[in-house]
Amino acid sequence: MQPTPCGERIQMPNAFTPNGDGLNDAFRPVLVAYNTYLLRVFNRWGQEVFRSENPEKGWDGKRNDGKLFGEDTYVYKIIYTCRPNQTQT
Repeated sequence: MQPTPCGERIQMPNAFTPNGDGLNDAFRPVLVAYNTYLLRVFNRWGQEVFRSENPEKGWDGKRNDGKLFGEDTYVYKIIYTCRPNQTQT
């Protein structure tokens, strides 16, 4: 039996719609068998707008004051380990 590569244990959405309709309202990955996890989201100027170590908590498109960010381009970075000493970004 071949082990599953660490990168195949994560699925990422390519878009989300934080409009409160209950469908795709948060940007969050789907992970299988992880040990540690960190999701960071940045605006186009490189400022961090969201951070979470809980994969169940996705980014809902809101600022810290609860207001929605506007439509724009955002970049994310995920760092996680799925086995001891095998970190992926």
